[in-house]
Amino acid sequence: MRIALRKKKNGFTLIEVIAVLTLLGIVAAIAIPKYVGIQDVANDRAVDAGIAELNAREMFTWAKEKVSSAGWQSDSITHGLVDRAIGPHYAFPEGASVTGGRLVFQERTGVPLTRTASTTSASGSWTRE
Repeated sequence: MRIALRKKKNGFTLIEVIAVLTLLGIVAAIAIPKYVGIQDVANDRAVDAGIAELNAREMFTWAKEKVSSAGWQSDSITHGLVDRAIGPHYAFPEGASVTGGRLVFQERTGVPLTRTASTTSASGSWTRE
């Protein structure tokens, strides 16, 4: 009677290790470019949020003027009354003129903006150039 002795199998085979490394390489090749670009996308979205905030403030100021006893008088007056300090991370380094300016987020992402003048029937608005 012959008894077969079985050796205990410890560790992984070379094929298993290569398969895992290949899978990790594929996942890294897909994930790393997306991760690297995520900061740029976030900054771009933050600029969009800043523009939306400017537009809301512009509309609020215009509406406040419209219902005041003096009523809406001119675009330059409305522009002068709009509070453009939208947060500590946003700035207009060269200033914001009646026609636009360059909005900067976190001293990194700068976007040129154009401002459409307000009229008696519509508030001014800010858009990307």
